Amino acid sequence: MLHLITKWIEKYSKWLGIPLVVVMAMVGFSLAIIKPAAIAQFELKSLDFRFLARGELEPDPRVAIIAVDDNALSEIGRWPWSRDKIAEVVDKVLGQYGAKALGFDMVFSEDQTNVMDEALRLLHKNMADINGDSNAIEHMQWLEEQRVFGDVDAVLERTLSQHKDKLVPGYFFYPQAGNNAPDLVKNQLEEEAALMRSLAMTSSFSKEALHSLPHIAAIEGNIPRVTKAVDAIGFFNFFLISMVQFAAFR
Repeated sequence: MLHLITKWIEKYSKWLGIPLVVVMAMVGFSLAIIKPAAIAQFELKSLDFRFLARGELEPDPRVAIIAVDDNALSEIGRWPWSRDKIAEVVDKVLGQYGAKALGFDMVFSEDQTNVMDEALRLLHKNMADINGDSNAIEHMQWLEEQRVFGDVDAVLERTLSQHKDKLVPGYFFYPQAGNNAPDLVKNQLEEEAALMRSLAMTSSFSKEALHSLPHIAAIEGNIPRVTKAVDAIGFFNFFLISMVQFAAFR
């Protein structure tokens, strides 16, 4: 938007006079920074019309989308899928199908519950009913021994590490405007920022982006063991994609 306003001012500056040009430039710059709701809505609508006017583009045959759609849910089960299932998909796509790279537009922001721990919790909860039951005690001992097999996050971590140079796990930003970030995510901002600082950052900003970058309220990232297992991470927010190219590499 700022670019369009600037071009219009440059085109008609010799008729408008310098004072008016300065005032309009200041107004245009302010609107680009503040982006009132009405203008932001108009910009989104204009973007819709521009896409319609452009028409549908032929997709690149080298790119495929792995969709979690109704068919996938019917075959595998409700979402979210277990992390070992995600690991199986990653291994098949990069190994069996020979994909050159795989990016995620989903976030693994929380540890998955260890099924062995959950079984132990339920047994402990009912200890009063099973007190003295030798079978129950043996079951608890067996579950304790099997805890490592219930850690499906470890399965995903190992798979990501095996393909770390071909993977880009995703994360996204919560903008300061209309901030609706969960408190837990806000409290983890420093931790997420520290993980990013441990990577080498590369970024490219358009001229418009320099004046329009929103303030970030929080970062929704992956659990550390996922982020540390790969060589690169990338965001998938729409409100930044058109203005900024940003990636982090180890």
